[in-house]
Amino acid sequence: MRRIATTLLFISLLICGFAEVGLAKDPYENKISAITYMTGDWVINNAQNRTNETIVLTGNLTIQSSGSLTLKNVTLKMNCTAAKQWRINVLDGGSFYVLDFDNDNTTNWDSSILTVVDPPYNFLFLVRELTTFEMRNSELSECGGGYVAWPWVPAAPNPAWYGMCILTDNAIIDSCNISNNAYGVVLYGSDAVVSNNTIELCDTGIRATTW
Repeated sequence: MRRIATTLLFISLLICGFAEVGLAKDPYENKISAITYMTGDWVINNAQNRTNETIVLTGNLTIQSSGSLTLKNVTLKMNCTAAKQWRINVLDGGSFYVLDFDNDNTTNWDSSILTVVDPPYNFLFLVRELTTFEMRNSELSECGGGYVAWPWVPAAPNPAWYGMCILTDNAIIDSCNISNNAYGVVLYGSDAVVSNNTIELCDTGIRATTW
């Protein structure tokens, strides 16, 4: 009986061990533990960190010169009900970090995602000069709009209307999935590091310009 009990215990430990290995392959699956709804502008003027969360924002996200926002495994949905209604705006001196949870580009279940609630209505995204911006192992979609679909664009185009627009040199966009934008990334006089990204379903992948 003692030998049988020992064998059963060994088998139980093996099963638990295999279960733990299985979980380790996908530790962040079903990881979103909270959904937060925000109405009105979200203004960042200090250091804030958000993790493992879905945020539905009906308003603008503005990161001021004294502000720093870090997203890890966060899905931010801009709740636009009209074209280019809301925007993400990183002001001079602000910092914005859009990151996955484990800093591993081989895992895709823990990425941060910037997108919209209703895909026909894209949002705007402008990272100004003298800011710090990093987007790693994350996703961006439904940002900006084409110059044909939006007839009110002025004769001198505003580069921030066509996709994620980066003015600062102090920016890194690495190992991200970027899709369904007018332009994937607009570098407006910027020497940002843009590497190892997948850009698809955009009119232009990367546009470097001084318009």
